[in-house]
Amino acid sequence: MDKHDKELERLQAGELDDNQPPKRPLKDYIISHQDIIKKDIPPVEYLLGKWLPMQSFGMIYAKPAVGKSWFCMALVVALARAHKRFLGWPINKQVRSLYVDGEMSLGDIKERFSKLSPDGLENVDILPSENMFLDGEPLSLDRTEHQAWFHELLDDLENEGRKPQVIVFDNLSTLRNSVNENDNSETQKLVSWLVSLRARGYTVLAVHHAGKNGDQRGASILTVPMNYVVKLKGPDSDRPVRDGETRFEVSFDKMRARKPRPDEFSAFIGPDETGVFQLTFSPTEINIEPRYRLLRFLGQRGLQTHREMAAEIDVGVGSIRNHLDKLMAEGFLQGLKTDPKLSNEGFHLLHDFWPDEFSYTEQSNFVQRDDMPF
Repeated sequence: MDKHDKELERLQAGELDDNQPPKRPLKDYIISHQDIIKKDIPPVEYLLGKWLPMQSFGMIYAKPAVGKSWFCMALVVALARAHKRFLGWPINKQVRSLYVDGEMSLGDIKERFSKLSPDGLENVDILPSENMFLDGEPLSLDRTEHQAWFHELLDDLENEGRKPQVIVFDNLSTLRNSVNENDNSETQKLVSWLVSLRARGYTVLAVHHAGKNGDQRGASILTVPMNYVVKLKGPDSDRPVRDGETRFEVSFDKMRARKPRPDEFSAFIGPDETGVFQLTFSPTEINIEPRYRLLRFLGQRGLQTHREMAAEIDVGVGSIRNHLDKLMAEGFLQGLKTDPKLSNEGFHLLHDFWPDEFSYTEQSNFVQRDDMPF
């Protein structure tokens, strides 16, 4: 922590006069366009696919009992175990996580994590709320003294070689005390602190509740600086689930990076054949639009007669031309309409839907000359 961070914390804690001017002039922070172009700034690294940056601030929200805690717990387990994929997205790096709980009992936490990973994971640390409540000092993220308290924890973990990359706050409603969560002014203090964690290089994931209207609850300013917002909701259909399984719909409300495709799908969490809980999805469960099924056909077999393609993707023959036009307009196909070729974006879409069929090692087979950067 440098002197400017310490000064900011003292100001937030009321130890400095609010009217005292900052010691460092703003001019020191100016960087010219020419300098920033020349500056050696590392490229953005992604934990998941090309949408979840290492240095980020985002949110998962849902109504109670939909599966948001399961989702986040499964994520940190997958990151700790360096699984190849999480819900179809490639995991690019094995990292340590800190799971900050605000409401569950120790028994519930143990049961859930044990179901996801019967063997203890070295790369996952948990800050449970139960003992803090018993001591009469539950964590309150809006209080500046508790923010400083949390920074001490991060410093201690770093000194022990246990610095987390991912910090999950589950959930904001229980980790905020004596504040009006609908008030933008009060929420701004919390948002500024969470953004400061991102600035320090952390991957911050806030778990939140949905309101009666289905949108995220509370002040609108909460999501303004976020890199992404993921919404979970109960299943749309009445399709029965297996014993012990939870099913929910996943969608993206906000995305600063390239929005994943598919950006809406059904996910399932439940025991596999060994009894270990897995978070999975199946392309057959996704409402894949016909034109994307047509794109898959073109990627596999190339252009065929409209009748053959219509029969394969189960649509009317007359709709094929319309689907081809839309794929061209979206940039997933390029070239002549009489001989369309898969573009880079088209390949990425197919990889997101069907990663086993369209792997990155085969991408050169689909990239056209106009896509090449040289």
